[in-house]
Amino acid sequence: MRHLCPIVLALALVGQVLALPTDGVTVINSRDYYPAMMTLIEQAESSVTLVMHQTRFYVDWPGSDSNNLCDALVAASGRGVDVTFIIDMSESDWNNNNEENSDFGRRLAEGGAAVIWDDMERVTHTKLIVVDGVATVISSVNWSHYALTSNNEVGVIVWGAEVAEAANAIAAEHAAAGEAQTEREGMGDVAAVTDDVAAYAAARDFEVLPCADAELLFNADYYPAVSSLIASAESRIDVVQRTADHYRMRPAHADPPAEGQDAVSLTNALLRDLAAAAERGIEVVLTLEGGISYDGEPAVNDNLDFGLRARSQGITVWWDPPDSQTHAKMVMVDDTVVVGSTNWTLFAVEGQNNELSVALESPEVAEVYRGHIAALQASGEQFTGDF
Repeated sequence: MRHLCPIVLALALVGQVLALPTDGVTVINSRDYYPAMMTLIEQAESSVTLVMHQTRFYVDWPGSDSNNLCDALVAASGRGVDVTFIIDMSESDWNNNNEENSDFGRRLAEGGAAVIWDDMERVTHTKLIVVDGVATVISSVNWSHYALTSNNEVGVIVWGAEVAEAANAIAAEHAAAGEAQTEREGMGDVAAVTDDVAAYAAARDFEVLPCADAELLFNADYYPAVSSLIASAESRIDVVQRTADHYRMRPAHADPPAEGQDAVSLTNALLRDLAAAAERGIEVVLTLEGGISYDGEPAVNDNLDFGLRARSQGITVWWDPPDSQTHAKMVMVDDTVVVGSTNWTLFAVEGQNNELSVALESPEVAEVYRGHIAALQASGEQFTGDF
């Protein structure tokens, strides 16, 4: 197999954090994600580009949601839609991910899609789908059974051609670093199919909330953007995270810190930023995954250390509901919401993984997420006593 050539014009958009105009946002958290994706794929007219971390096809459970998404992509390809599937293949091969992703990709390739394995030397944790050059889906959602049926997840459709163009440029960078597994290498015509994006969304019955612009936070773009938001907070900061890690020492397999970085990890710096905000009177609230008990075994709370450190510095900490995993990755500062794939780990926040989040300033979108957070806390538990 040969490597793909870089797409120079597209890559010119990558590495810049720009406020891109949008035609609005649709929130697709948790159980709203799957039907939204089925609608977008089944009604796609020209192109569907995916950059994914984890995909599963369950032979023993026909009709599973992720199976249906796979079948919908094959059907789209069969009717002439340009489907490009860029998937994580990493040397670490966590949880047998390579074999499962390869199987999903094989099914798409047999259906006519272009399939590309991403750079083996980096973990691609991104969850990005771009449809028809006008709909950009950025989320925390893997295509697996628990993600699609029971996890607490976050996701948005950002409407607009300029955001889609920038997102497709990020996909092109993944493709250029990867290896094609099919004769058709993908990333063909991904131009916007219409100038009337509002009509396109309305024809698919999506509720679109106003949002003037969006900023795509790719890899190492995340920390400076979020740190700046935290520093500018006027009233309240909410953080919802699957994984929040504080490091006493830098992992041996991590890259060296960036020049001028004074913290062991930028996740430590994020905690320091939150503590500074709390000290100046901002209400700071963390809602963290608190561990799930499987098969009667005691739950393991991987976020306990971070929660203890946060609570000791005047930050309110909640544990999520114990009966489901909170896989969400989001930050909300006043009326600006950041959602996507970025956990608060060294490898995610410092850009050693491939990650993608999006920052959206919108009172209407923020109000939806306030309700989402309140629902998590209503079934969860505030971290106030002993443990």
